[in-house]
Amino acid sequence: MNYKNTPYTHHKGCPLAKAPRIKKAKGAALLIVMILILVMSTLTFNSIKSTTLYTRLASNQVATERTFQAAESVIDRVFLEGQDVTSVRFLEAVLAGVQYDCLSQSDFLPEKCTRKDTFDSYGKYSTAHGNTLFSAAQTRYLGDLIATGYDVRSFSYKHFETQGASFYAPEKRVNFASENRLHWQKFGPKNNFIRAQ
Repeated sequence: MNYKNTPYTHHKGCPLAKAPRIKKAKGAALLIVMILILVMSTLTFNSIKSTTLYTRLASNQVATERTFQAAESVIDRVFLEGQDVTSVRFLEAVLAGVQYDCLSQSDFLPEKCTRKDTFDSYGKYSTAHGNTLFSAAQTRYLGDLIATGYDVRSFSYKHFETQGASFYAPEKRVNFASENRLHWQKFGPKNNFIRAQ
């Protein structure tokens, strides 16, 4: 029997002999490539998600630090003013019991902060306080303390407590706020706020 002309002949010259094996190999390669694409896509998505999370955490940390430093800055400014023996700035606190101050970009204002009085701003200014940092202080007069070494009937230490507060509201994000307190004293005549020159 002659097998040369049958379709099932397996020899090097017959192209049909290897056709099923090639098709199976191509199908396996396609499946492996699809699995690799799926794995790489999942890894990329997780990497982007982690990067976004870490970026937000870093941004929140920066905003928290900004508000803390702003609150500390207004307290430092109040304390610096309080050390000036000729300053009458805290007379309102002595007379009324409380006084408000605002630390803006350019001035130390004897009043509460308004929308125009910003400590710092980032990016586009928004009327809804977006990207704007405010820094204000509230100083309370707590009474007189004995001035050791001086005539206690004439001189005393005015005792104050200053609460510094700041507020930062990035647009379309969570608001940040910080506050701190400082007790401090100012030396002067007992019946007058300013030490005689």
